[in-house]
Amino acid sequence: MRVAVTGGSGFIGSHVVDALLAAGHHVTVLDLARPHREDVCHNPVSILDSYALTDAVVGLDAVFHLAAVADVNDVVADPIG
Repeated sequence: MRVAVTGGSGFIGSHVVDALLAAGHHVTVLDLARPHREDVCHNPVSILDSYALTDAVVGLDAVFHLAAVADVNDVVADPIG
């Protein structure tokens, strides 16, 4: 399958990417940060950009949505931003 992982460069997302690759899937990481692996496609798209995100998932079979703010203190300081 062709799958994408939002937040695929993060801690949990990178482990999901590893598992998907091990299962033989074609993986695209949708994340502003570069992934830890060179053998995946990387699309530096923000999940806040709905148009770019919609374009990025066209033709994929599944999307694992794992993008999040890593530091809860950032969310407390700016919950809307």
